[in-house]
Amino acid sequence: MLVTACVYWQGLRGSYEFDDYPNIVDNRAIHITAANPAQLAGAAMSSTEFARPVSMTSFALNYLWTGLDPWPMKFTNLLIHLLNGGLLYGMLRALLRLRDERAGAGSEQDASSQRLALLVTAAWLLLPLNLTAVLYVVQRMESLAQLGVMGGLWGYLYGRRRMLAGDRVRGLAICSLSILLGLVLGAASKESAVLLPFYAFLVEFALLRFANQEGRTDRMLLGLHGLLLFLPAMLGLGWLLPQMLQPAAYAPRPFTLAQRLLTEPRVLVDYLHWTLLPDPRVLSLYHDDQTVSRGLLDPASTLGSILFLAALMAVALWVRKRRPLLALGILWFFAAHLLTATIVPLELVYEHRNYFASIGVLLAIFSLLFDSQVDLQLPIVRTAIAGLLIVLFASVTLLRAQAWADPVALAVREANLHPLSTRANYEAARELVIVSNYKVGSPELAMARRYLDRASRLPGSSTLF
Repeated sequence: MLVTACVYWQGLRGSYEFDDYPNIVDNRAIHITAANPAQLAGAAMSSTEFARPVSMTSFALNYLWTGLDPWPMKFTNLLIHLLNGGLLYGMLRALLRLRDERAGAGSEQDASSQRLALLVTAAWLLLPLNLTAVLYVVQRMESLAQLGVMGGLWGYLYGRRRMLAGDRVRGLAICSLSILLGLVLGAASKESAVLLPFYAFLVEFALLRFANQEGRTDRMLLGLHGLLLFLPAMLGLGWLLPQMLQPAAYAPRPFTLAQRLLTEPRVLVDYLHWTLLPDPRVLSLYHDDQTVSRGLLDPASTLGSILFLAALMAVALWVRKRRPLLALGILWFFAAHLLTATIVPLELVYEHRNYFASIGVLLAIFSLLFDSQVDLQLPIVRTAIAGLLIVLFASVTLLRAQAWADPVALAVREANLHPLSTRANYEAARELVIVSNYKVGSPELAMARRYLDRASRLPGSSTLF
């Protein structure tokens, strides 16, 4: 946590970006002058998208205490990220302890499990792909939602431990309450938290097998998952699917439903790449330059990505009994993208969508390297790989945080690295116009015009971008 704070520290000096403006800077409802019920209620319901009262109230309280200065806003995000790291470590320790107790493992296995939980947490805290959930102020919505998710999972695992120890009724009550409270807190921050019951179901599917103290299937537990997961999922799908199949649902987007479903497999493969081998030249706030797939071979990587993801899912199902942590990690990655990579007409790519998904990727990789139940030799090589990964993550995140410290340099850098992004080019021009102080003949205005000209020539450009 201390290393993470040091890595992010310089980036806290940065400015607001993109969606920060309509949600925070220009949103008068969160500019409260007192913490009274009327003003807090107005702020809570002022999200520009869905109702996200917990997130919006947190922005309002930040404004009440420190005004619109972005540094305290970003510092609060960093604290939430560190808290999520603590919850992640506790949740993983509970998960691995349950696995070890069921297997009758001793103290040596417990030490190995503790090391595994620590490595996954450290890698996740320093992961470059998570940077926008910290320094992009509005994505506090995502990190707050995951507070509910990880806290809910930890509580669920505690309840399951009580059930397996013989305290079935109280344990089941703890499981139920943990899922419900985590769901309410998380979903009131952002809708991605509604996947919490599915994450808990996958823990059962891959690791615990819905077992009771005697090792038989617990019917009450199955009923709980039916009530909290499958019934709401069927109702939600029945409500959502007819809307998504209407032509008007995709009218504002430059792609159709079919094109989105073809493109997202390529995006998911990119996410895996950016998680394990992050490239600061590719990682960005703006990914509106993503090429849309218009057929299985247009581009050719579409079919390859679909086949790769299908093989990855097959591996998860195949190794579920022998390598449950590997299976769980893969399944968590897919589950985390169930809302953002399927039929909902969202934009195609955003890095913060991996805030929970990256946990699955890291759990899968580090369980192969450091789980003592996996018969992998060459401990020096394993340690070297883990060390290099964490150093790589910290280094790239540090570089990104340094870039985010200067909004003008960041905007120009992103426009140069992503010349096909209309948003990146527009943002570079906007920042340059501001620093020019609107002086005719200034070099900054000349540079701004070049970026605007480039943006105007891009396919899909508009008067907005």
